[in-house]
Amino acid sequence: MEEEAHKFFSKPVSEKQRAGPANPYGYGCKNIGLKGDVGEVEYLLLQTNPHFITSLLHNSNKYISQDTNNFRCAVIGYVEAVRELACEVLDLIGEGLGGAYPPSLFTRLIREVESDCVLRLNHYPPSDACNKIGFGEHTDPQMLTLLRSNGVEGLQISLEEGVWVPVNPHPESAFCVNVGDVLKVKHVTRYPVMTDERFVSVKHRVVVKSYKARTSMAYFAAPPLDAKITSQSPIYRSFTWGEYKKATYTCRLGDVTARLNHFKIMPPPPPLQED
Repeated sequence: MEEEAHKFFSKPVSEKQRAGPANPYGYGCKNIGLKGDVGEVEYLLLQTNPHFITSLLHNSNKYISQDTNNFRCAVIGYVEAVRELACEVLDLIGEGLGGAYPPSLFTRLIREVESDCVLRLNHYPPSDACNKIGFGEHTDPQMLTLLRSNGVEGLQISLEEGVWVPVNPHPESAFCVNVGDVLKVKHVTRYPVMTDERFVSVKHRVVVKSYKARTSMAYFAAPPLDAKITSQSPIYRSFTWGEYKKATYTCRLGDVTARLNHFKIMPPPPPLQED
């Protein structure tokens, strides 16, 4: 998979653009959100359903690889392997919640054919500018992210406002596991219910380095679009993953609060005062 990513991003810009635009899947460059977020990154976004991958590679409007069979096999094989790893992690998280839920509840959501899991290949060319932002601060809206890079530093996390801590990129064989917004939930059958944030999605960003290009592969584990999220708080109404995903892309990347504000229940107006 890394070899296929390297071959794709090594192409001339004009050839890479033939795989775009990312609407929502395909090649994108610098524009990483719908609300003015920019970065020094180019990416290839893929839905992980094998049928989708095959149809995309044979889409006459989008050219990704000259050797479509090699690319398809690499993507499908990588997705299958990394999904199993995500399932192992999610099962352990389920056990860590005290065994109050049926086994594999989390993993069923991402194993479903209709799951909204995606794979994004990222490429950050080197830059002479000091600490240039490659991908702005944000949290991942999905359940879980498994990220693998080519060993070039640049990923940072923030556990405290304004304080950024670099993530060691070594060993290169390691995966970075990010909790996503939806993993702030516990599940009843297929329907998630928000908890008291026993698992919290962490803000992170990528800073471009001058000495070498950074390439990473991010697998985003997400439930089906119609999976429902019901808040325990009286402040928010129920919503689906599809609605939350849509809200995510109507806000700036770093504005996590604004995502949930779409689902706030408006308080009733105060009673009229009698004269």
